[in-house]
Amino acid sequence: MPDRSQPVRAACITLCLMALVLSGCSAATLRDAQQHFSAGASAENSQTIESLRRYELGITELAGQQAETEYRLACEGADELIRTREKELHDTGLLGTARMLRVYANWRILALQGSEPDGGSGDGGCALDYAGVSTESRRIVQDFEAKAITLGARDEAMARAIPGFLDLERARTMARDGDWASANDRFCSAIRIQEEAARNAPSDHSVRPYLNLAQIQGIGSWSSAARRLSPERTLRNQRRVVILEFAGPAICDLQAYTDEHEPTGDGSVAQLLRAQLVKYGIDRADYDCSQPQQLPAKCPDEQDSQRPPALSSKRRRAASSTGRSPP
Repeated sequence: MPDRSQPVRAACITLCLMALVLSGCSAATLRDAQQHFSAGASAENSQTIESLRRYELGITELAGQQAETEYRLACEGADELIRTREKELHDTGLLGTARMLRVYANWRILALQGSEPDGGSGDGGCALDYAGVSTESRRIVQDFEAKAITLGARDEAMARAIPGFLDLERARTMARDGDWASANDRFCSAIRIQEEAARNAPSDHSVRPYLNLAQIQGIGSWSSAARRLSPERTLRNQRRVVILEFAGPAICDLQAYTDEHEPTGDGSVAQLLRAQLVKYGIDRADYDCSQPQQLPAKCPDEQDSQRPPALSSKRRRAASSTGRSPP
């Protein structure tokens, strides 16, 4: 079952992903598939905005079914177009768009299901499992880099990031099942993938802060898993200190973005950042954004004792000597 306690912001961004002006026969068919996708995203948003309240009332099923139906129609429309009119799509520069639409729809279906589909395929089509969606996303990036297809900045960034989003979905499921070791590996992989995708995105494009915010949300889930699944306090605190170090690049990237684009601090990105830092107990003052920020070289439970700390020494001492969890 999906983790309804985590706000799903993916559908909010995907409403913008399909905003294209298309013409021609293939384009008209692709536009129909995009409209199904937008309808699915709208249904998913309506499910998400009041997710906890709706879940408690037991009325999430209908919205979820509607979203999944629309996503399947979007995927099937894009898939048929790719199979029957691939050359036309390529010649009009829409092949990358169609392939990404198929990936987006598969991704959201998996997110709504909260588990691997029965009989999922790892090779094309609209019945992909997690590995299949990740593989297709990576193939799209490879084809784009080889100049075999064209992608806009947002689609390129998301093609790079979707394997990370899928790792987050799997990590949360593993954490709910009590499997810390597997969840820890998946969380670590997800944040690294998303950080690389954000770093490759244009600094002034809206997809970059979206990916940064997704990283912080993933780090919050990771930290919560460490708190819940660590067998004793000292280990729990050690793990959480390392996990919070992974937030440095995203926080400083978001600070740079808001300084330039939302200098008053009242913009939507600045507000979301403040809300996430409060929710996950992250203190922005612990990160020195005047210095380049990098992800830790190793994941929790793999740390070198001599590695320089990225967080303040005061915070690290508080976690290790008093037994109190850093916020």
